[in-house]
Amino acid sequence: MDAFLSGEAAQFLEALSLVAGRSPVFGFLIGHRRDHRFFVEKVLPAPQGSSLSAELYFKLDKALEGGIIGFFGLRTSPRYLKGVLSPYGFGKLYLEINPDSRKKARRRSFVIDYEKKFRLRPILLKTDRKEETR
Repeated sequence: MDAFLSGEAAQFLEALSLVAGRSPVFGFLIGHRRDHRFFVEKVLPAPQGSSLSAELYFKLDKALEGGIIGFFGLRTSPRYLKGVLSPYGFGKLYLEINPDSRKKARRRSFVIDYEKKFRLRPILLKTDRKEETR
């Protein structure tokens, strides 16, 4: 299993990591899944001050006609991650962004899995340019 991040989505996440400052940001990954690959086409940040909940997820997923394939977090809290590691997150992609002031933000990708408890299982992330993480 792996994930492919479109050039536009990668560029948006890079820009978001630059303008967010030290603020935590989370949001949704929009795209589709084919076989064992997630295709991230767009990124939708959640409004500042909002929290991830099942209610928000289901309303947004309905509005996007089932297009939410995962979540992303930039400097997010353990509380946010606990919301992602839930039944509605199962089988979805989670993209963690760790900004580094000296270079481009580092991205790591996971699939949300369940084996006695919800957990993040690392997967390979690819972009238009190169293989990024495992």
